Amino acid sequence: MPFASNGDLKIYYEEVGKGDPVVWIQGLGASNTAWNVQKFHFSQRFRCIFIDNRDVGQSSRANADYTTKDMAEDVLCVLESANVDSAHIIGLSMGGAIAQELALNSPKKVKSLVLVSTFATPDARIRAVNAAWGELYGKVNRELFYKQVEPWLFSPSYLEKPSNIRAFRRYIQHEPNPQETDAYQRQVRAVLSHNTADRLEKISNPTLIIAGEQDILVSPLHSKLLAELIPNAELEIIPGAAHSVNLENQKEFNNRVRSFLESYLET
Repeated sequence: MPFASNGDLKIYYEEVGKGDPVVWIQGLGASNTAWNVQKFHFSQRFRCIFIDNRDVGQSSRANADYTTKDMAEDVLCVLESANVDSAHIIGLSMGGAIAQELALNSPKKVKSLVLVSTFATPDARIRAVNAAWGELYGKVNRELFYKQVEPWLFSPSYLEKPSNIRAFRRYIQHEPNPQETDAYQRQVRAVLSHNTADRLEKISNPTLIIAGEQDILVSPLHSKLLAELIPNAELEIIPGAAHSVNLENQKEFNNRVRSFLESYLET
């Protein structure tokens, strides 16, 4: 089980497949296992590196608050540990915020950038929902907490299928390293303090931005703004999908990301 060191923190990561390196960064409260749907598909063509952000999964718990820029430095440590000079970076939600900081502060480490269901800075809704989740987490059991999260992550049509909900709840119930309350709250504060809006014009890396048309947690308007601020960024709005677009519309998401990555493969 490989770990990268960033000071006293140990950042866990998994490698699957061979080829051009692709780093996958998840969102608030999610370990690298939230990319399980993508692991098999992309490892057939790429060297995939899936990270547990600090304060989640098998990575170390922090002892103080931090920012998305600090979490981007964790990613740099993973790249160094894995002997990767540069990689394609894919980030979802908070992971997309981390990916922005990585591209801004270490552009040579980023071959291309895929930003999924993410934002330049949280608006009033994102702030309100995340602040409320931070207060609620730990006051109710984990299963009940995620039951109230479900409508924010998935579209009505996805929620209408009992098999989808059973699968999600089974995943939550069997998480081997459930996140502690203080760890979750530190990640919430990192989300709330994120702001790259006045710097995104400096990103020169090839960028694909993906949003779910029905995302009510991070409105597609945020993705449109990212596309306006990042020079030459491509924007893909996936119809019928909500925040967890990589789960709801797996085929369309995988195909679009794969096509983008393959267009920048080294020859």
